[in-house]
Amino acid sequence: MHLIRTKAPRRLPIARSFRSTVTLRLAWTLSFAWTLLFGSMALPGIWGCAQETTAPEENDVRAGLLFPAAGDTAEGRVEAAAWADLGESVLQVELVADGETVKTLKNPPWSFAWEPSVAEPRIIELQARARGENREATSAAMPIWFQPASPPTVVIEIPSITRTVFADDEVFLDAKACDPEDGEIDPKTLRWSSSSGRTAVGPRFPSSVLEDGWHEVTAWAVDSNGNPASHLQRIRVVREQDLSDPVGVARNFVYALNALDDQRLASLLHVDFEVVPCERNEAEPNVAREELLGICRKVAKSPNLDDLRWDGRLTAAGDPSSDWALVDLSGFGIEKTIRLAPEGSDSACAVPAERASAFRIGGMAARILLRRQTSSHWQVWRLQELDHGTGSQLIRVLREQLIAEG
Repeated sequence: MHLIRTKAPRRLPIARSFRSTVTLRLAWTLSFAWTLLFGSMALPGIWGCAQETTAPEENDVRAGLLFPAAGDTAEGRVEAAAWADLGESVLQVELVADGETVKTLKNPPWSFAWEPSVAEPRIIELQARARGENREATSAAMPIWFQPASPPTVVIEIPSITRTVFADDEVFLDAKACDPEDGEIDPKTLRWSSSSGRTAVGPRFPSSVLEDGWHEVTAWAVDSNGNPASHLQRIRVVREQDLSDPVGVARNFVYALNALDDQRLASLLHVDFEVVPCERNEAEPNVAREELLGICRKVAKSPNLDDLRWDGRLTAAGDPSSDWALVDLSGFGIEKTIRLAPEGSDSACAVPAERASAFRIGGMAARILLRRQTSSHWQVWRLQELDHGTGSQLIRVLREQLIAEG
């Protein structure tokens, strides 16, 4: 007998089969979890290539404004922020006002600042318009109320209570500017100009750069919206004259009266100085030196004083003797101007007040008598009124009209 040997049946590799089963089940589990979390997107790396996303419908292409909201009020400047969803790259976003594009941005963030050239308050309809390579979207109109920006206020402060300044004293005109939206404007940005062509930049303008005489000086300011404003002041620049010349001393005397400069006036007046009227009244004494200085100090404290002018032509009346000199003051007049309301205010800038004439007297004539003190120094001894012209006598003008508040 022949024995037939048969081969034993081949066993499956249990370990390898187990690993394959676990791997398959893990893949199914991960796929199921991914589907729950992210919808129908395929699980990368297990099921091959990811599924392509479908293009958005036309109704899904949108743009809008985050702010302002309908009914908001914008003053001077419109600030807006937009958003856009085109389903593709956004190439630009436009701010549209009343159907016209006013601002365009190529890159986010889509934030706009626009200053309308509008003179009167009115409603403006805003929209956001987004553009891509193939799509665009425009938001619904958003009506807002726009209030034009108020221009700044500029105020020039004159260093003298009147409009006469001595350039010898190195005095300056100071300016400040403020704006309802910006507050106080940086004084370094202020610009100056004058009728004589002199200019300056900053908060101060030196009077020393101006020639003797009347000048118009203007200070300019611009707010953040580009709105300009200015303030003009007229000033009279004088310089001290030669004290060895009687006419020069008489001119200094009139200048000091204009400027209400009591210290300079005190140095010019003789200790026995008097103002003598053309018609002597025993019941009304002359104005003496200390009284005139006191009148000047009192007028200088007036909050409403805007301008004071003593004008006239000075000419020497003959050659001065060894101790005396005469200078005629012809075409003489006095004018006082006041402000209808004080400019002082707690705010950074107060609107310049209107001006009004308090009194004006013309056609006066006077003679200035001077006494020599030293070989190179004269002082005013008398102001003799010759004609009081269209007004009261000079001493009544000094005692009544000059010190009146308005």
